[in-house]
Amino acid sequence: YSPLANAESLGSNEILDLKALEEEEEEEEEEEKEEEEEGEEEEEEEGEEEGEEEEEGAKPRVLWSVYFNMRDSSSLDRSSYDNLPSNMYVCSGPDGALGNDCAVRQAEAIFQE
Repeated sequence: YSPLANAESLGSNEILDLKALEEEEEEEEEEEKEEEEEGEEEEEEEGEEEGEEEEEGAKPRVLWSVYFNMRDSSSLDRSSYDNLPSNMYVCSGPDGALGNDCAVRQAEAIFQE
């Protein structure tokens, strides 16, 4: 939405005022962006100085952490699924190392049978 969209209903002085307001808002936004960038640079410099202090015994800060829990079914025997329909095959998911090597081997063995 632009205040200049309804310029026909406004007088020329009002249009100039609206243009001036828009220019002021743009300048303020640019100044805010510059201040944020300067603040980030200062934080980075402080972070470098704090990094030296952290080595001396301060506790590290965790920025992001996740806990993932999934049953490792790579060691299950296929015979435990004998009561499934004959056209259904079960392969394990990712193994303990979150790799799919075991599942790929199981799928290859099923395909070769």
